[in-house]
Amino acid sequence: MRYVKTEWHVLAKVDCPFIVKLRYAFQTEKKLFLIIDFCPEVDLETLLSSSTRREGPLSEDRAKFYIAEMVLTIREMHKNNIIYRDLKPDSVVIDNDGHV
Repeated sequence: MRYVKTEWHVLAKVDCPFIVKLRYAFQTEKKLFLIIDFCPEVDLETLLSSSTRREGPLSEDRAKFYIAEMVLTIREMHKNNIIYRDLKPDSVVIDNDGHV
C-alpha cells in the first residue's frame, strides 16, 4: 500500500506530457483507486521484442525519439525531487500517438 500511495502522490505532483495523467483518486476502507489515462497500445518491452516486430528492428531514429522523451520525463521528475528506480522497458507505455 505504501508504494501505491507514493505513486498516487507522484502522479498528483508531476505535470509532464510523458507521464500518464492522474484524473481522479479515491479510497475505500481497503482499496485505493487511481483513475489514469488509458494507454491501450503497447509497452516498450513488447515493442522491442523480436517476436512482435513485423517491420524489423526498431529504427535508430525511433529509438532516439523514445530515449529523448524518457530523458525529459526523468528530468521533470528530478525537478520535483523524485527518483524513479524502476525504469525498464515494460514500465514505459507507448500511447496511441506513439509517445512514451
